[in-house]
Amino acid sequence: MPLPPLRPDGSLPPGRYQVADVNEIFAAFPASNARRQALNAALAKFVESVRRLSLGTAVVIDGSYITGTAEPEDIDVGLLTSGLGEIATLQQLSADGVDLIALDIFVETTRANFERWVRFFMADRTGNARGVVIVTI
Repeated sequence: MPLPPLRPDGSLPPGRYQVADVNEIFAAFPASNARRQALNAALAKFVESVRRLSLGTAVVIDGSYITGTAEPEDIDVGLLTSGLGEIATLQQLSADGVDLIALDIFVETTRANFERWVRFFMADRTGNARGVVIVTI
């Protein structure tokens, strides 16, 4: 199921949008310039590494990357790990070639803490509700 159209302010409508494949994200937020191409490559590598290394079960994506912003600075992601802590998870991702500069990764080991990030990501800096994308691993 495709992601919904963006609102006039460039954000996703409020809600949680589950996807199983990053290609659904890329269809909604195409690589229209070099910056988006680099971020898409970083996100694809990250999700592939999390799957292949069995590092987690869900990823929530937020920030200007999932808006109409032409050149987002990075991608904000929350990762629900399979129990491995933040330092060990980030070390494994880095060793596997994941771009930890392009991705601002928040690592959580419990569903409750992961859900706190999801709720946090579902509001902008002024408190307005917005949507997030959750990739099921």
